[in-house]
Amino acid sequence: MNAFFAPAIALMNRLKYPAKFSLIGLLLLLPLAFSLNQYLRQINKDIDFANKEQVGLEYNQPVLTLLQHIQQHAALATIYLGGQTEYQDELEAKQAEIDLDIQAVDKIDARLGKTLGATEYWEDFKTSWARLKVNFYELSAERSIDGHDVLVDEILDLITVVGNNSNLILDPRIESYYLMDTLVIRLPMRTQFLSQIRNYSLIITTKDEITPAEQTRLELFSGLVESNLTSNLKGFDYVFGADSDVENALEEDVERHNHTIEQYLQTINGVFLRVVREENATITLDSDRFYELSTEAIDENFTFYNQVSPELDNLLQERIDEFAMRRNAVIAVALVGLAITVYLFIGFYLAVKKTIAALDYTSKRMISGDTSDTFKLDNHDELAQVANSFNNIATELMLTRDRALEANRAKSTFLANMSHELRTPLNAILGYTGLMLASKYGPVTEQQQDRMQRVIDNGQHLLGLINDVLDLSKIEAGKMELYLETFSVTELLETVANTGRPLVEKNNNVLEVMQYSTNLGAMHADLTKVRQVLSNLVSNAAKFTQNGKITLSAASRYTHGMEYLVFQVEDTGIGIAPSQIDNVFKEFTQADSSTTRKYGGTGLGLAICRHFSLMMGGDVKVESELGKGSTFTVTLPRRVIDPTVKPPTPIQEAPAPIPLPVETPSASANKNVTILVIDDDSAVREMMDHYLTKEGFKVVTASGGREGLRLAKELHPTVITLDVMMPDIDGWGVLALLKADPEIGHIPVVMVTIVDDRKIGFTLGASDYITKPLRAEILLKTLRKYGCENPPCPVMVVEDDTSTRTMVREILESEGWRVSEAENGKVALQVMAENRPAVIVLDLMMPEMDGFQFIEAMREHEEWRRIPIVVVTALDLTSDDRQRLNGYVQKVIQKGQYRREELLKQVLDLVNAYG
Repeated sequence: MNAFFAPAIALMNRLKYPAKFSLIGLLLLLPLAFSLNQYLRQINKDIDFANKEQVGLEYNQPVLTLLQHIQQHAALATIYLGGQTEYQDELEAKQAEIDLDIQAVDKIDARLGKTLGATEYWEDFKTSWARLKVNFYELSAERSIDGHDVLVDEILDLITVVGNNSNLILDPRIESYYLMDTLVIRLPMRTQFLSQIRNYSLIITTKDEITPAEQTRLELFSGLVESNLTSNLKGFDYVFGADSDVENALEEDVERHNHTIEQYLQTINGVFLRVVREENATITLDSDRFYELSTEAIDENFTFYNQVSPELDNLLQERIDEFAMRRNAVIAVALVGLAITVYLFIGFYLAVKKTIAALDYTSKRMISGDTSDTFKLDNHDELAQVANSFNNIATELMLTRDRALEANRAKSTFLANMSHELRTPLNAILGYTGLMLASKYGPVTEQQQDRMQRVIDNGQHLLGLINDVLDLSKIEAGKMELYLETFSVTELLETVANTGRPLVEKNNNVLEVMQYSTNLGAMHADLTKVRQVLSNLVSNAAKFTQNGKITLSAASRYTHGMEYLVFQVEDTGIGIAPSQIDNVFKEFTQADSSTTRKYGGTGLGLAICRHFSLMMGGDVKVESELGKGSTFTVTLPRRVIDPTVKPPTPIQEAPAPIPLPVETPSASANKNVTILVIDDDSAVREMMDHYLTKEGFKVVTASGGREGLRLAKELHPTVITLDVMMPDIDGWGVLALLKADPEIGHIPVVMVTIVDDRKIGFTLGASDYITKPLRAEILLKTLRKYGCENPPCPVMVVEDDTSTRTMVREILESEGWRVSEAENGKVALQVMAENRPAVIVLDLMMPEMDGFQFIEAMREHEEWRRIPIVVVTALDLTSDDRQRLNGYVQKVIQKGQYRREELLKQVLDLVNAYG
């Protein structure tokens, strides 16, 4: 069975559902349409057959009238030519009637003659009639009878031709066939036989004697009439047996007609033939009386024709109507069946399509990670089994997802703890080794310096591996976030070059930095990730190049209306084989195993570079030739858009609300408070100026970031309101520059923005942020920003790990700081109450009270809020963690979220709080 249907199954598997339905429908409809077409053609053929029969009846109707008048003319001509000239007027009147009959037949022949093939026969008759009229008065009675017989024969031939060509003689139905036999063959022939009897009998009455030849003619024609009538009556028996309606309509007419003809034959026998049989018998009828009796008998035939012909026409019309009704019924049933089939076909197709679409939609949701809903199906057919299987898969996927999420949470927790546990001892190893290398514990020999430097190098290498693994884990978990800020591209290149130069020179290489644009300007992106990408590429090039050259370059270009920055790291190293280029960006993969053995590495650096670039809307490509070097090209938008941030919402003017009574400081109390409004929108500046001036504040406005920075340095305002979206330097760039300046870094800043970009506003923790393992030079460089006016400056180190706390203390004391210690946040609060520090170095993961709780508790004290906090932690901070640190920005107000008065009230409350 399966082998038999294998080709069909293979074909169906190759086709999509529209093609399947079209093919099956076509194969189903074609034979049905062919059969229906053949059936309808046969019905139409039957209708045409009956229609043509009606056409034949229509043609023969005036021809029969003409036949009647020709036969009457023949009788009158016989009497007239026999010597009874008084019939001349009647003869001429009959001749005029015949001419009118010919005109009537001319009209119908012009319309139907060619169709029925009758025109030629009709023209022959007209020729014969014209000849007879010309020669009529020169003929004898016998020659006149012969001439009229020719005309009658031509008329009978014409009737027969019409009967044949109009299907009258070929009718398949018994009742209509015998009616046609009567009308087309028997009745015209009977009239001719009776006409012959009349003509020859009129000659006999004129002579008043009968010859044996005339007797023979009369007996012959009487027998022919008798035989014709008998056959006709048998035909009517068949008709009446087949159709009772016709019997009811014609039975009396048939009996009357038969009785009339029989009486006439009896008259012929009694008047003429009796004279021959009996001696001394005489002819008792004169020609006038016999003409009347004969004409009545012959006219009865034409009367009978007119009675039978409508019945035949009715039969034909009923048959046509029956065929037409059958045809219409077939068409109607076919159309209804086709409509229902198409309707169900379409319904079936749409049901299948809907099911497939639902399966596709649900599968895509599952692929995207949403397995919260199962697939619901209304039908109960085989597709329902698919749905049940699909739901079972969905249930298993949800269970698997839950287990995976639980495992991912466990992994994240493990990695966070492992990060802390690994970085903490590394912090002590690198820190103390660095102090020993700097001779903080006494002089060291060159050999000791070499060994210590190796310890530091390997520790840094281990730290890099830890960071790479953590970064990859965050990328895979979808938890890697962008922290966008504005920075100088030139400074970025210098930082990357300075960081990578020692590694480059280690293999006797030369590092060259090139800028293909005179002014690369600023870039808005994740500075840390861009720097990490370029640093990884430079270190990768340095690792695989010896005694060569490494070039770091940058340029800008426009593509599809967007500006991009293109960074390239080109080296003259070992290069990559073409077959291995596709593998360089895969995790834990290098060009080949020999490369790993010779140069080391985990194969994570380039994979992370690729992920970071894609996150920022760019990409990394590589071109390389084995033995000649490689070129890595990083393409990033100049202004990176965080995909997790909603697009800006335009400001919508709302109707002014009913003002609520609020308690505000008096205008006189605000007159010494200066507010700097930095916004590129003149309407916003005017609005701020109007409302804040009305409250008694002194307002200064700036239309851009650079102007705002200048005014902030000149005026030292009490509070600054800062827009984010500005053309020259955006708000976050201005904020960074403000906080980097020690003269104005303490001024509270209120962000007024249309972008809900809180993670940028809360970036870098309380005041600064340093990751473990701690490097002495970074810690010292950071703390110098927060030094006091009269050293030694007090600094408090809050760290639960004793070795790390001791190491930090020694680093700071060697630089002239006065250090106090606390092993957790609770102890730190007690120490601060006794000795307020100028700056705090804070770890986040501590027992009793962690760093987050400590900051929250510290900010409850007004006098401690402005103390800078430098966070030193091994934790990988999330956006929530950074928001909890909340260092630079006092509040973020989103444009369009408040009505104008509410927004100004928010600003006013913040100004009053910090003024």
